Amino acid sequence: MPAPLSLDLRQRIVKAALEGEESQGEVARRFDVGVATVVRLLARHRRTGSLAPNDNQGGTPRRKVDEEGQAALRAWVAEEPDLTLLELMDKYNERFDAPISRATVGRELHRLGLTRKKRR
Repeated sequence: MPAPLSLDLRQRIVKAALEGEESQGEVARRFDVGVATVVRLLARHRRTGSLAPNDNQGGTPRRKVDEEGQAALRAWVAEEPDLTLLELMDKYNERFDAPISRATVGRELHRLGLTRKKRR
């Protein structure tokens, strides 16, 4: 995902579009951005009065399972290796305030190197 436009460029785009001497398409060509970008910046400016990019732009989302949660998952699998992902999810959601999905349990077990294979 590309980096967000600088605040300075955003301000120049909105200023040019609001002056009304050029169409939105001409403004987009002048600043080498898409017409949709100009439209979104104008809408954002009208709606919030701000042109700053969102805080969640780019990057990796925060993980929901912290070290304590990982330790709990590791302990539950050690105690009862036959637990399904759904059962582990239910145990986790009962104990911790941040609920997680079955897929998250699977990803965390993979990160921890815990296999779901039943070996004798």
